[in-house]
Amino acid sequence: KKQIEEYQTATGWAKVIELEQKIKRIESAREMI
Repeated sequence: KKQIEEYQTATGWAKVIELEQKIKRIESAREMI
């Protein structure tokens, strides 16, 4: 059971990091316009 929780936490962090990278890309794209 503990391994499943650790996996869910890892995938959750991966999604958070992915979202942050998308937001940074959108912000940098706005500055270029």
